[in-house]
Formats: sequence, C-alpha cells, structure tokens
Amino acid sequence: MPRVHRLLRPGLAHAVASVLLVSIAQLALKRAATDLHDIIATLSLATLLAHGTAVIALLLGLACYAASMLLWLRALHELPLSVAYPLLGLSYPLVYLGALLLPGFEDAPSTMRLLGILLTLLGIALLAPRPVR
Repeated sequence: MPRVHRLLRPGLAHAVASVLLVSIAQLALKRAATDLHDIIATLSLATLLAHGTAVIALLLGLACYAASMLLWLRALHELPLSVAYPLLGLSYPLVYLGALLLPGFEDAPSTMRLLGILLTLLGIALLAPRPVR
C-alpha cells in the first residue's frame, strides 16, 4: 500500500465521522424544529417539559454539530481539501435515508430524489482519490 494512503486513513476516519455527526444533527434539528416555535414563544418551564423530546433533539443536534465541526477541522488538517470536501456530499443520502426510515419524519420515497441521491453518490465516487501507481 502506498505511503500516501496510510497517511489518509486517520483523516478519512475523521471526515466520515464528521459527516455522520452532521447528518445526525440535521435529523435531530428537523425533529426539534416542529415544536421549537412553541418553546421560543413561551420560554416557560411547563413548555420545556411538555416539549421535552424537542428540547432533547435540539440539544443533540447542536452537540452533534459541534462535534462534527471539531472532527471536520481535524480532517481538514490531515487531508487535502480535494479529498475531504467531496465527502460532505455523503450527508445528503444519509439524511434522506434517515428521513425515510426513522419514525416521526413525513418524507416519502420519490423516484426523482432517489435519482438525485444516486447522482450525488456517483459524483462523490468520481471525485474520490485514486491510488497513485
């Protein structure tokens, strides 16, 4: 295995972890956004308790974004931008699949969206680094 690829492994792990966390953050924040306007409007303990799931989802989403940002900074330090940046596109299919499969989201399967996801994955594959011979 070429030396370059051994050096990319930690950076790729950080980038993939960052993408997973940002995907979780998106799903959690979407979940929280449903009740968020009620929480902000009243700012009372009763509302917070009544919408506990939304508050938990909000805090989870924010925590995942923070952790994702730290991992992304690490990935950017370890990887060339041309390698790291296309990986961000992986969050699109992850969030879409999460919205389809997780309870509480009202997304429905769509042929056009699935085609868009497949094209996104194709684009990421085309931008992926190739072994140097």
